[in-house]
Amino acid sequence: DSGTDLGKVVDAVLEIGQRAHVVGYAIDSAEALGKNGKVVLIPLPDTISVSGEALIVPATAVDFVSDDLSGFGASVEAFRARLRGEQH
Repeated sequence: DSGTDLGKVVDAVLEIGQRAHVVGYAIDSAEALGKNGKVVLIPLPDTISVSGEALIVPATAVDFVSDDLSGFGASVEAFRARLRGEQH
């Protein structure tokens, strides 16, 4: 939401339960993330609008970018908790 290009979406990260929910995206990182073009995982807020053209995430999402799936669930929860705290 700050206008920074973080990269190109290459895949979705799903949480599987009774229903599947998209909790993040794998992105081919842009220079702004400082990850040398590496594919990283970026968490999504609880609710978000996505179009075929762009995915807009809160600027604070970059603080929770993960390099692998092992800790990504915790990143998603921490990111969403921060957003809930900012909304109060």
